[in-house]
Amino acid sequence: YVGFDNYVKLWTTDPLWWKVLGNTFKFAIFIVAGKVVVALLSAVALKRSFLGRDLFRVLYYLPAIVSVAVVGLLFQKVFDPQRGLLNYYITDVFNGPRPVWLGTSALVIPSISIATIWWTFGFPMLVFLAGLQNIPEHLYEAAKLDGAGGLQTFFRITLPLLVPTLLFVIVTQFIAEMQIFGQPFVMTQGGPGNESKTVLIYLYQTAWSFFRMGYASAMAVSLALIMIAITLLQFALLRNREA
Repeated sequence: YVGFDNYVKLWTTDPLWWKVLGNTFKFAIFIVAGKVVVALLSAVALKRSFLGRDLFRVLYYLPAIVSVAVVGLLFQKVFDPQRGLLNYYITDVFNGPRPVWLGTSALVIPSISIATIWWTFGFPMLVFLAGLQNIPEHLYEAAKLDGAGGLQTFFRITLPLLVPTLLFVIVTQFIAEMQIFGQPFVMTQGGPGNESKTVLIYLYQTAWSFFRMGYASAMAVSLALIMIAITLLQFALLRNREA
């Protein structure tokens, strides 16, 4: 019986833990912020009536049904510095530089975050669509009669009335992205170095490569407590905003 020794070692003498925890927070912040913006704007656009609206709703949600392995392999090809689709346009078409997207410490987390946003924004988009359907139309009609423009209507009516939905999306997506594993594991194996290694990759390697189950359990419990604390903080901040 070692008591709390694993927790003490994890939080005081393990620099890799702080590295992967920082990486995980970066992923969560980049992905959740980008996902909320893309999903909300897509929902607002797809709420309007136009020819082919339902088709676009299906197409926008479609990436969410693809497996993480397929997404990882797909974006490995997109971000390939020599033969990738992205660098083809940047370098070969526009004569720009040739970034090494998944091999540069400053670019690897944003690159994987972009892939994750493309893959997962469909679900929060549907949630925002449901929230938008619950906003009474007469409020928009009254705003239009008062001469309010599109931006004024969005920030004065749509966004305030979507705060409960926004709270749900931010909390659920934050919890999901704090557990990010598949995308960096498939695309970079946590590299270059440890620049894209997350808590769950470190936990997986500790438990199943080195069979240090107690130390891995300490990581799992620590991550769960961090997620609970930040979720409660998010509830408090957004509920105060709603009030």
